[in-house]
Amino acid sequence: MEIETKDGFVLVGDFYPSKVRDKKMPLVFMLHSINGKSADWGDLPKKIASQGNNVFALDMRGHGRSVYNINFRYVSRSYLKPKMWLKFPNDTVETINFLKEHYSMVDYDHVIFVGADLGANTAILAGRNLKPEPDKMILISPTQKFKGLHTPLVLSEYEKTKFYIIATETDRYFMLQAKTLDKFIQTQSTLKLYPKGGSGTLLLKQSKDVSDDIIKFVYEE
Repeated sequence: MEIETKDGFVLVGDFYPSKVRDKKMPLVFMLHSINGKSADWGDLPKKIASQGNNVFALDMRGHGRSVYNINFRYVSRSYLKPKMWLKFPNDTVETINFLKEHYSMVDYDHVIFVGADLGANTAILAGRNLKPEPDKMILISPTQKFKGLHTPLVLSEYEKTKFYIIATETDRYFMLQAKTLDKFIQTQSTLKLYPKGGSGTLLLKQSKDVSDDIIKFVYEE
């Protein structure tokens, strides 16, 4: 699926529709790590969708297949100017608005974000522009600041969203960042520290428990 942003960039992503046909189901929106792509989630999007929710996995601007503008000019992440990184949250909101126009059998009042490092920071900022707030947010290796995307103040503004923050004890930087951000959250929050593994989507490849825990949090009441 291709989405043209207001500034003429072409975003590409994959939509996994719910198998439930008799009612609208929530949307799980997935944002990968920096220097990554949506395929890095492996079979997690399909596993989530198989249990009922709709899933959309985006290749963020300059990553994966999202490397061209409407004039077919190649723009990879290596050539993104600082102000372009600040467009990532709005890209996410524009993509959700696109889905609203084309997929009516989705419950857009119930959105869940899954984001990894850059994707986690993007999700935090994008979620504050959604009405109503996202139901849940799963943040893998989030940071206080990433490519100009500042998160602490925005996190403190959430009023209803449930958070699940993931990091590893062996990656001290991201562990400390996760612990710090958890303190800014004023709503329900769970901080999960795995004993070992990498950061971002790499963690999913190194521990099957991560994917299982994400799915569990997505569907728990």
